[in-house]
Amino acid sequence: MATRRYGISRGQHQSDITEAAGAAVSSDDIELTFDLTKSLTKEDIKLALDAFWAYIDKDTYPPA
Repeated sequence: MATRRYGISRGQHQSDITEAAGAAVSSDDIELTFDLTKSLTKEDIKLALDAFWAYIDKDTYPPA
């Protein structure tokens, strides 16, 4: 599977984001992985991130 992975840990900043190919691993506190075979556009990814943000914002945290 062709994937792209971005990762960042608590306390890090935009310049600390790592980017790599391959499946998700647990090297960062937060990771975003998407499938390049789905022909996703930047807009698709931005809309998905907005949906995640809205879900996290309204949901009980931490999750049960």
